[in-house]
Amino acid sequence: MEFGPFAAENRKRRGLGKPETFAFLGFTHICGRTSKNRFTVLRQTIRKRLQAKLQAVKTELRRRMHEPIPEVGKWLKAVVGGHIRYYGVPGNRYALAYLLTRTSWSNQTSSWVERSYRKPTGRAMNLARSGRAAVT
Repeated sequence: MEFGPFAAENRKRRGLGKPETFAFLGFTHICGRTSKNRFTVLRQTIRKRLQAKLQAVKTELRRRMHEPIPEVGKWLKAVVGGHIRYYGVPGNRYALAYLLTRTSWSNQTSSWVERSYRKPTGRAMNLARSGRAAVT
């Protein structure tokens, strides 16, 4: 495998494509360039890991559907925060933004809150109570 500051130039000279990438510690490592054209290693979350995390959050939200909303919101904040602390490296902004978008109020959490509205409790859930579950 060819990887490093001169890999792109060497491969281009030989008529090959871009340098190879490799996966390590949950990141795909990619040869890249900074805005000043200096070599850098770009690290992006492995797509399988990101999809698996989203599926796990969806399953756990489904399991916690009947728990109080503040507790579930606290759990969701901890899960997303932990993911951001590990995968929050320079150059991984788009994968983190994707995770935040998919777990924000507008997507999975809102469908979870909609299911909470349908609980047979005999009373409607007000927006002030449900608004405490928002992560962002």
